[in-house]
Amino acid sequence: MARELADRIAILADRGAFRKDAALEDQILRASRSIPANIAEGFGRYGAADFARFLRIARGSALETQEYLHEARVRAMIAAPDADELDTLCRRTIGSIVPLIRSLGK
Repeated sequence: MARELADRIAILADRGAFRKDAALEDQILRASRSIPANIAEGFGRYGAADFARFLRIARGSALETQEYLHEARVRAMIAAPDADELDTLCRRTIGSIVPLIRSLGK
């Protein structure tokens, strides 16, 4: 899900969806790419505590991505249906990260 989210945001950026604001484009791309990158990096660590730490960072990046999507929607930079789909994907991604963090804490 995290990779799909990052890929779909990259596609929107390539289509010029964020043309009005290069800074917002950079931020949303960086935040969305950070989600799968931190999951992968954490998984590559040897301990559950490290993995959980990177998952928390990934969760924060997903929430950051969600906020940038909201801003882009309000500013009419992306269409409401696209924003809604990506918001749902953000929520599903967050929803899959949280139980994993909890399971690592046990």
